[in-house]
Parts: sequence; structure tokens; C-alpha cells
Amino acid sequence: MSAQATENVWDKIWTQPDGWYPNEFIVRFLSKYVRRRVDIKDYEVHRPDVRRVLDLGCGPGRHIVMLAREGYETRGIDISEKAIAFAGRWLEKEGLKADLRVGSSTQLPWVDQSIDAVISHGVLDHMRYEDARQTIREVERVLKPNGLLYVDLVSTKESGYGKGREIAPFTFEIPDGEEAGAVQRFFERDHVFE
Repeated sequence: MSAQATENVWDKIWTQPDGWYPNEFIVRFLSKYVRRRVDIKDYEVHRPDVRRVLDLGCGPGRHIVMLAREGYETRGIDISEKAIAFAGRWLEKEGLKADLRVGSSTQLPWVDQSIDAVISHGVLDHMRYEDARQTIREVERVLKPNGLLYVDLVSTKESGYGKGREIAPFTFEIPDGEEAGAVQRFFERDHVFE
């Protein structure tokens, strides 16, 4: 699937964005490793050095808005122009700011070692293996030493494994539903550390 075809699939998916609430595992990750709210105004701080957070494949902005509300210097990138436009409107409505970019995670537009933490929810598993590997190299480049990384992946044990047209090993074109036409790569534990 070409970059243009991939962009078109995600533009179609983000025409009617849903899922306004942040992913609970990302909230837990930030609470466990960065800071957690102890009351309405105060935080217990674990990593005061975490200020700049990048949402890799930010979609229409549910994590961007949460991060900006919490006071992080937020950055977001997505291949879908529609998603970035939606996120920008949402931020504006909330009176918040973030550095949003339309682009590919395989060529991040930020300088080396400029990001304190990266979150990647439902992104690397929607890429071909080679693109996911290049994305990880880019994340390593922009992430500061001792920076934090949150990534979630889909296991070969998931019910969707093997459904759709196989386009590469462990990789299928999603046949139906809201992500129809998108790439879905499944992982076994050994794949994560290749």
C-alpha cells in the first residue's frame, strides 16, 4: 500500500472520529512514570524532566487534548490531514495549544533528542514491518536519553488475526468495520525485540 493510499484510508476513517476519551493504559502509564494527580490541584511528580510529549499517530487528538490540559508541551503527528485539522479545531475550542504536524512517523520533523516522552497507541501495528522499524529508529532519534516510550501492539492471539487479505507475514488488510482497508500487523513476543 502506497503512502498516498494509506493517507486516504486514514482520512476516510477520521471523517467521523469517535473515542473521545484517552486510552486508559496511556493514563496509567503517565500516572505511574511521570506524575499523578493527588487532588484537584496537586501532583505527585515522578519525572519532573518530562515536559515535551509526542503523540505518534495522534489521530483527531484525544491524547493531544489530554496532554495539553495537563500542561505538557505537546506535539502530535498523523498521516491524515483530516485528523490533524480536527485536533487543531478541538484544541482551539478548548483554548489549548500543541505543535501538530501532518506527516509520516518514518520521518519525524523534530530535532534529535528533543522529546521527553513518546506515546504510540494503535500506530506501529497499523504499519508494514519495515515502516514500523523505521518509525522506531526515528523515535530513538528524537527521544532524549532516558526518555519514556509507551507503545501498544496487537497479538497474534487476537481474534482478528488471519482475517482479511494477507499482504506480508503477520500483516493483513482489514476487511471490514471502521478501519476497513487499513493495514493490521500482529505481533508475537519475539517480534517486539527484533
